[in-house]
Amino acid sequence: MIDYFLIHPHALWFTAGFLLLGSELLVLGFAGGFMLFLGVAALINGGLLYFEVIPSTWSVAIGSYAITTVVVAALLWRPLKRLQRRSDAPPEDRSSDLIGYRFRLASPLSATEPSTTRYSGISWRVELDQTQPSDQTLVAGTLVEVTAVAAGRFAVVAVDSA
Repeated sequence: MIDYFLIHPHALWFTAGFLLLGSELLVLGFAGGFMLFLGVAALINGGLLYFEVIPSTWSVAIGSYAITTVVVAALLWRPLKRLQRRSDAPPEDRSSDLIGYRFRLASPLSATEPSTTRYSGISWRVELDQTQPSDQTLVAGTLVEVTAVAAGRFAVVAVDSA
């Protein structure tokens, strides 16, 4: 097997590329991208060796791999970041049983400073409802009501105590 890779170095790069891509997919779920960059670069390097664009020496192949990895990372970084920022999270649930739940704030709450509360053994992030003024600040102890629920997050409004 080793003799085969020594005679056909492009096969080693193709194998390494597919193993890296498979590991990225199965282990990391394309979450990091690091092994994606390495895998794509290994496949490109294997192609360059196969089509004899670069000489079949180890020093040239390794240097080409390093350069190709940097180029692939530079080209794929922004598109992958954009994909990660795209929110596939479900929208706020305004039909939950938790809508209407009332509690008192344990710490101050504003648009820039969220609070937390414990409910049913879970620590929930508490944020002002988006319909509230962005300059509104609620002090600790204010009675609030849940208006929307998302994963680990309550959107609340202050309840008039009158």
